[in-house]
Amino acid sequence: MKRTRASVLDHFREHGRGAEIGVFMAGFSQKILNQVKPTKLYLVDPWVNFDDPGLDKSWYKDGSEFDMDAIHDKIAAKYDKRIKNGQVEILRGTSEAMLPKIGDDSLDFVYIDGDHRYEAVRLDIALAWPKLVEGGVMAVDDHVTGYWWQDGVVRAVNEFLGANARTAQIVACDENQVVIRKHAPVPDDAMPPPPSYGSGA
Repeated sequence: MKRTRASVLDHFREHGRGAEIGVFMAGFSQKILNQVKPTKLYLVDPWVNFDDPGLDKSWYKDGSEFDMDAIHDKIAAKYDKRIKNGQVEILRGTSEAMLPKIGDDSLDFVYIDGDHRYEAVRLDIALAWPKLVEGGVMAVDDHVTGYWWQDGVVRAVNEFLGANARTAQIVACDENQVVIRKHAPVPDDAMPPPPSYGSGA
């Protein structure tokens, strides 16, 4: 696991409640369970191959060598005990279909690593943010440009931050990871003034 991805875990509340959107083979899920030891972890993923030209370079492309049913079944078997004791809950489906099953203001952290295209990331963020308690954090993977998703992740994150400046604060941005904390709304008169660059004289 890349150092930058591992550093994200330091921002997740230990023994808290969280969700991972985009699980695939659950490699990062295991890291969350080992280090954060959440009391509840939702694993959200459709585990399906999509007949969509926009995903031709992703793991979820139609005709992929990955058998998504087999991957899902392997994860379900691996976490059978954790599922039975309530620590892990697998929500197989899109975030649009599955996140409404999670209560608002109920999670301490959310990790987003699903479909990296702009509209998909934008939707994941919009659906995930209300699930966080004040003080909770949302981390987004692959916050970079230049890959098959182009500026999809960066654009969606920047758009969200611009629209939620009073409740969202970046607490970490390390290479390809960005971590955003949710806080109480900042009153208009408490917002910092814009920077002053002087007259240039």
